[in-house]
Amino acid sequence: MRIKAITIILVILVATIKLVNASPDTYYLEDNNTLTTTQPVDPYTTVTISGNGSYTNTWYSTTMGGGTISSGTYTFTFWMYASNPQTDVTVTFTFGYYNGGYNQIATATGSFIVNTSYSEMTLSVNVGNPINIPKDSQLYLTVNIQNNEKGQKTAYFIYSGTTYKTNINTPPISVPEFPMGVFLLPHILLALYLILKRLPKLS
Repeated sequence: MRIKAITIILVILVATIKLVNASPDTYYLEDNNTLTTTQPVDPYTTVTISGNGSYTNTWYSTTMGGGTISSGTYTFTFWMYASNPQTDVTVTFTFGYYNGGYNQIATATGSFIVNTSYSEMTLSVNVGNPINIPKDSQLYLTVNIQNNEKGQKTAYFIYSGTTYKTNINTPPISVPEFPMGVFLLPHILLALYLILKRLPKLS
């Protein structure tokens, strides 16, 4: 009887901590170099990239309690326009986590032709292995844009804002979670302890 009761206690302890699979997460680029799951609102931010110039910046999420990112596709969706038609740019994104150092998870580079109208563009890469993220890490996204035109063609990169939701979409992230039942655990254990005291010992 005592063995059965002990087994029940162990099952309850294991059940109180679980991994919850989230849907693919979308992290938006926001002002103050913030990477957030909260959808941005106006005003949007415009970055000017002159001919033969470049732009690089890194955005960071809040500290997370660790977890695992499943294998799958990372898609960077961004908005651009240009002062002149047929403006050639090269875009690179690097996604990873920071924990005392930068740990790259996914990166991709692509060439794009930007015109005078505001345009949504995407850049994707597939990562075949799940990635374990240590506790107290921050996710980060670094974006580099090179304007390949030597003349007066200026490119514009847009992020934040209600319409121009530049973002990185990741595979599902599993994070440790304590369900509501954990708050009942002390009462459950106390009740089991009292039951155990009344059970006869095995000879």
